Amino acid sequence: MDIEYYLLSLGLIPLLMSRGILPVLASALVARFGPDIGFLAERNGIEIMAGLPEWLQSDASLIVLAVLAFFEHRINRSPELSETLSIGDAEMKGIFATALCLLMVFGAPSEVMASGVVVSQAGLFSFATLWALMIGVAVWVAATARRGIYGLYAEMDPDDSLGIRKLLAGLESFFAALGPFIFVIFPLLAAVAAGFAVVALKLLERGFAGLDAKHRYRCECGVETHLCAIACGSCGVANPTPRGVGVFGQPRSKAARQDASHVQALREKKRCARCAEKLKKASFDVSCDRCRQAAFENVGAAEDYLLRVKRKLPATLLVSTLCSLIPVVGLIPGVIYYRLNLISGLRAYLPWSQAIWSRWLVRFACLLLVLLQALPLVGALSIPIMCLINYGVYAAAARRQCARRLAAGSRDLRNEP
Repeated sequence: MDIEYYLLSLGLIPLLMSRGILPVLASALVARFGPDIGFLAERNGIEIMAGLPEWLQSDASLIVLAVLAFFEHRINRSPELSETLSIGDAEMKGIFATALCLLMVFGAPSEVMASGVVVSQAGLFSFATLWALMIGVAVWVAATARRGIYGLYAEMDPDDSLGIRKLLAGLESFFAALGPFIFVIFPLLAAVAAGFAVVALKLLERGFAGLDAKHRYRCECGVETHLCAIACGSCGVANPTPRGVGVFGQPRSKAARQDASHVQALREKKRCARCAEKLKKASFDVSCDRCRQAAFENVGAAEDYLLRVKRKLPATLLVSTLCSLIPVVGLIPGVIYYRLNLISGLRAYLPWSQAIWSRWLVRFACLLLVLLQALPLVGALSIPIMCLINYGVYAAAARRQCARRLAAGSRDLRNEP
């Protein structure tokens, strides 16, 4: 095989580790239309891409791939959907990478199968075939590391209140769509991008791991325990000086207050009220995986939690109003503030199906208010009204979930495993 094949296949690592469908769609588009575009037709790499089977370049395949790529992008923007549908995601991306490389080498699947028979009889694989398997493994490893990094970020901002996940999702989709076009023109850039992606993943993985280690102390039983924990989730020994809970669930430098406010702060960041470990399930009947304590002992505890969140509404409205007085510029900090301070505590215990419906309802209701925020007088009330709409929708959804999951007066979770 030409050197362009190896360079182009290296470019699949940063593309497919983030998206499974979109790079395939972009590659099919390059294969179909690239030979008819002057500056692309002159590149050696276009011959390899043009070798993709005709069925992949057909109108029906392109339409199906486009629809799947759209849903893939929407899923990656949603923390709830990404977490729910992440099982097997890295493995599938590795399979896509290997299959795409084999298609570039052999063309139609029938030819791949025929070639495989010949190779097996000879007892050896061609280096191009082994290279395709190596690319698949590399994509699988990189996609697994990426999923772990997103998981660590989700612990700090599970609802993506800052919008960083949406921003990264847009950048990843943009790169996945343009990558095959760019790599055909500059094949060497594909190898550079692959190396950069691997190094960046390792640095991010190490950075998040180091940050998590700083947020823990070693209990006398040897278990690493979160600094905000009231007690060790393994042996139950009390933490002598629990730290306060920061805006992203991280431990603060000051000691926590020894009252119910610390338990409330832990619950608002979707952490266990005892050992401060992250709660996995989005539901009011969730229990901690470490210490097995229920997030809410009964419906009374859940209702008290919702009442304490409601008490933050007046102060949040005041800050939102001050931000709203600044046209355009005050919109982003105002929205981020009420999301982190008020709404995140309600959304934390809503399952993804309920959270998605509530989120779209809020978006439609707030769309007009966002446009009006630039107006000098009317815009001064836009952000606090958006805050009220968000609180009303999510508080109602949270109360429904509380009543559904914790039947009033009939369920006590304190002794459940």
